[in-house]
Amino acid sequence: MTSFRVILIYMLLMTVFLPLELKASLGDASTAGEAPSPGEIVINEMQRHLVLDSYENWAPGLNWPKLRRFYAKRDFLPIWLDFEGATDRARIFRDILVDSHLEGLEPEEYHVPALQYLWRAKRSRSKARLELLLTDAFFRYSLEVSAGYKNPRAADIDWHVRPKRINVIKRLERVLVSNDIAKVLTTFPPAHKAYQQLKGKLAYYRELSKKGKWQKVDYSPQLQVGMRHRVIPQIRKRLYQEEYLDNADWTSDLFDDELDQAVRKFQTFYGHKVDGVVGYFTRKSLNIGVKSQIARIKQNMERWRWMPKNLGRRYIMVNMAGYRLDLIEGDESIMQMPVIIGKTFRATPAFIDTLEYVELNPTWKVPPRIAKEKFLPKLREDSGFLKANNLKVFDSWRKNANEVDPESIDWNEISEKRFPFKLEQTPGEHNSMGRIKFMFPNRFRVYLHDTPDRTLFDRHVRTFSSGCIRLAEPFKLADQLVSWDKPKSNPNISQQILSGETQKMSFKRRLPVYLMYWTAWVDDEGNIHFRNDIYQRNEKIATGDPIGLS
Repeated sequence: MTSFRVILIYMLLMTVFLPLELKASLGDASTAGEAPSPGEIVINEMQRHLVLDSYENWAPGLNWPKLRRFYAKRDFLPIWLDFEGATDRARIFRDILVDSHLEGLEPEEYHVPALQYLWRAKRSRSKARLELLLTDAFFRYSLEVSAGYKNPRAADIDWHVRPKRINVIKRLERVLVSNDIAKVLTTFPPAHKAYQQLKGKLAYYRELSKKGKWQKVDYSPQLQVGMRHRVIPQIRKRLYQEEYLDNADWTSDLFDDELDQAVRKFQTFYGHKVDGVVGYFTRKSLNIGVKSQIARIKQNMERWRWMPKNLGRRYIMVNMAGYRLDLIEGDESIMQMPVIIGKTFRATPAFIDTLEYVELNPTWKVPPRIAKEKFLPKLREDSGFLKANNLKVFDSWRKNANEVDPESIDWNEISEKRFPFKLEQTPGEHNSMGRIKFMFPNRFRVYLHDTPDRTLFDRHVRTFSSGCIRLAEPFKLADQLVSWDKPKSNPNISQQILSGETQKMSFKRRLPVYLMYWTAWVDDEGNIHFRNDIYQRNEKIATGDPIGLS
């Protein structure tokens, strides 16, 4: 038996001999031998619940160790109750818990049904349980509304952002000394603009869901303006239900101009080719139900809870699911461009780093995994592969590594498990990095860079890289970053690139780079965008289900 447990049992046995000063704090001045006051009885019940293991069976999901530590330091005095029952502080917090669904959380996870049942309880045991439930709910809510689940990587294995560290007991102590508990509690959810926008859309889509299930759209040939088909009334109704179409007349089977405009708008916000044609992919998105969209919004709100509280005044935000980069200044996007991300089997990880420098006319040091998985089979088949792709061979990854004559290597003898050489591609238009790359050294060897293959940006699904982010307009981004870092200088980046020499331009002010994964977001005009979960990373993010809950 631990010394802590011995102390607690001792305190329980001494309940009938509470010190007079403690009794006075409860408004009771009874002397030894008199019947205990109502306040003393509630404290006795709390002590029994916290000290005796058998009481844990009443609510096994509570954080009993933390409750014991917290109340032992307070001599088991309640914080949510007085002699009249629940205090105003308790009422305000209960109302926050009831409304926790507004934050994309589930009130049931914070004991709301039990709190409602016990709210006007008269029995001391019920009052003690109300007190403990409120405190446990605070521990859980104050953590999860701010930081999400305890281990985000249990929900998304490719999420590599350090979890927030939140001391819930210190937060509770802050509430106890505050004259405005409601104001303190409103500081717990993320204040990010994107989070607040999603919160508004969550309420909006819940209102849409009250009107019933969305219309399913049956299979049909490709449909476009001027055509008639029996499925067109279904398309009309579905677009009307999500308020893409104003006309509530669903009976017409004509694909008219009004429907064409509604389909194009839908395709824009769902990330499809905007051509007004209802084909396979557009129809598939039309058949996503309102409940699925509500879940998607909640999943992305959860991801924002995983984010740092302060993103910085200026930063680069890459949204992999949206194939887009935004340059942010003062909470506004001042530059946007399409990007190419990693293939589904070489998915780009989600992480945060800081931009250190740009490299002009870069070399490409081929990652060992790519060298052995992609290049080694080609080297065995074609001895001219290296020369054709402007690749050099070095004997190691050391800085002073020696170049090796590839003709001296029998590639059939090289193990597929361990590739002993470094392959490096020379600078130039042929280089896989293009003419410029943006460096934030990281363990994933993932960077932002140019690309010689510009045609891929015309695709709507752009999962073509081996993990790095390819930029549609890298020089435009470089010019802006240099103007921020060196406002008095005017380096001609294009001219320096024409020299053909590899150059490094370091930044004095380190800029945060966020490689993130958002499948739902709201633009500056208030329109919500949805994207497919291309990497299947949202499946385990709990939205009220047991998976992922802390």
